[in-house]
Amino acid sequence: MGSIIAVANQKGGVGKTTTTINLGAALAEQGYRILWVDLDPQAALTNGVGLQPDDLSRTVYNVLVDAEPRAADVIIPVRVGIDLLPANIDLAAAEIELISALSRESLLKDALLPLAAAYDFVLIDCGPNLGLLTINALTAAGVVLIPLQCEYF
Repeated sequence: MGSIIAVANQKGGVGKTTTTINLGAALAEQGYRILWVDLDPQAALTNGVGLQPDDLSRTVYNVLVDAEPRAADVIIPVRVGIDLLPANIDLAAAEIELISALSRESLLKDALLPLAAAYDFVLIDCGPNLGLLTINALTAAGVVLIPLQCEYF
């Protein structure tokens, strides 16, 4: 099973997406198989790798809320050694739609479990909050990477 790393910080603009992209690219250059998971409704990771989030018909939202399709059916190959489980603005509704779901904090973990053998590292780019999506990332991850800016505030 590969390592699952959540890149999280409740503050915006600290480099979560940049860290996720660059860490994934560096690990892929070393020969590791990488899965990026965009768990931010702003979809900066999806956009940052050259995809148009609004053009996607299936995203991580569908995996979490609809439970179908499987995560493997939504993954998009980005480059050799790196795949993406994309996001778009639909993911913003997941916070509300999942509030009554059973085991709602484990939905991402359950979705990623069948993929564990296919990747050396799963890097989850979280949004700038501590809502249900971030809780899902923290539940799924074995490691949390917290980027921050060294500034007064």
